[in-house]
Formats: sequence, C-alpha cells, structure tokens
Amino acid sequence: MTPPSPTPILPPELEKEIFQIAASSGPLSIPRLMLVAWRVKTWVEPMLYRVLVILGGTGGPRGLNGMRGYPFEDDEEFSRIQSIPTSILTESVRHLFLSGMPDPVTEFILSASSGVEDFFYLNFQQHNPSILDVLGRLSLKRLYCGISTDIFESVAQVDFSHALFSHITHLELFDQLDVDDTDIWSNLALIPHLTHLALNCLSVSLALTLLETCNLLRVLVFMRSSFDDDDESELGKLARDSRFVQTDCAEFIKDWQMGALTGIDYWSRAEDFIMKRMSGEVDRFQYVMKYDESTTLR
Repeated sequence: MTPPSPTPILPPELEKEIFQIAASSGPLSIPRLMLVAWRVKTWVEPMLYRVLVILGGTGGPRGLNGMRGYPFEDDEEFSRIQSIPTSILTESVRHLFLSGMPDPVTEFILSASSGVEDFFYLNFQQHNPSILDVLGRLSLKRLYCGISTDIFESVAQVDFSHALFSHITHLELFDQLDVDDTDIWSNLALIPHLTHLALNCLSVSLALTLLETCNLLRVLVFMRSSFDDDDESELGKLARDSRFVQTDCAEFIKDWQMGALTGIDYWSRAEDFIMKRMSGEVDRFQYVMKYDESTTLR
C-alpha cells in the first residue's frame, strides 16, 4: 500500500505569500493557480483584475496585446467579466482602461470597480450624460480622457470644481484647446491636488498661466513634438521653467500599461528629467525629453 501524502506543513501566512509572489510574477498563471485549492483562489483571484483593460470591438486602439504576460479582456469576453462578483472587482481593480464600450458596459464596470484610482477612457460613442455622476462617486487619482467630449457635454460645460477632480493628482487631457476658451482651461487651477498635468494641445501663454496659478504643479508635459506658431520670446520664458517638459509619447497605450504594472511611465521619466535639469546634469533650458520606447512593454 502506498503511504498517504504528508499533510502540508507550511504556515498559511507563508503559503499565501508564496502563491501571491507567483501570481504577481506571472499574472497569466493566476487562472491555473486558482485551481489548486479554494484558499489559493481566494488569495490570488483579486490580483488577476488589478489592471483591467476592456476594449470595444470596433474603433478602439489595438496594440494592447503588447502587454505580454498580462491578461486583458475585449468585448467578446465581457460576459465573463459580468459574472465576476462585484466584491472582487471592488477589491481588485485599481487601474482601468476602457475603450469604445457601450454606455451600459462603461457604467457597470465603473460602478462595480469602485476602488479604481487610475482611469484611461477612450469613448467612441455619443456623449453619455450619466458618466459624470458615476465618476464623481470614485476617488480617482489619475485620469486620461477628452474631458470636453467624453466626460462633459461640451467645453462650455467643463467644471474643474466637480467632485470628479477632488482627488486627482495626475491628469492628461486629449482635448483640442481652442485659444478662445483659454479662461475655461485656466480653471485647471481649481483642481485642489493637481501635481502632474499633460496636454495634447497647448499654447505657450496657457502653459505659463498654468505654471503660475496651479500652486502644487510639479510637472507639465506637452505630448507633442512641436508647437503651433508661438512667439519665440514667449517660448523662451516657458523653457526657463524646469517643470515644463515636451515629449512625443507615440506609444501612449503601452506607456499607460507600464505605469499601471511597474510605475515606470512618461510621468516618472518626466520627473527624472526635471531633476536632471535642476541638478545641472542636463542643460537647464533643455525642455525636450526624448521618448524612449525601449522602456515600454512589448
């Protein structure tokens, strides 16, 4: 007769740590780890959904498969997401990428993922007026969106004193900033905890205003390779402020992934670049930061 297998002797705390280390080092292994035992499933399943990416079937950006070794969902598999207990999504999801999803799906995910802190939103549908109320109930710290098209109904409706911005520290806006609406965009100074701001459209005069009025602002990133026609002397004033960085982050989706998974993204690289300017390691008037694709996930 074959002797029975010995009972595991590892303390539960150590066993839990071992499985969680295994899960964090290879998230695609989590579904298999969940089959080991109910206790293991309880320990590692929340880690599967810490970074949640959901894509619409058409119109959304591709290239998310570049997140090698990490799971993500598209709308063909969304029924599986809907079957996950809300408590799991609430406990787990901290980084959320939504692109091109129908309004009911967006509202369901945001309501269920009430602990999300980092939200990248690309909306290819008609404006959904209820999205603002849903977002206002979250405690978002990082937001990437077209604020005047995806969140508010128009530029004139944008309200930076809304509860949505109560906890925001990092904000990237995809909006086209019309010079006639400068007063509205200057109201970015109303965001109480804003330390990092990235804009895809920028005038030198607005940049100077924001650097002067946003009291906590440490990083202002212009996400394009060149300015529109601006007065050269005004651009010189902007170059003298070490908080200003210009970069062309072409791989913005992968960059977001890197930030969500490792903390290394254009924000952290801009911080390092600013420190080098301040320390004299690079010319203090050098504000153009070369985008390094080698640091992104492939």
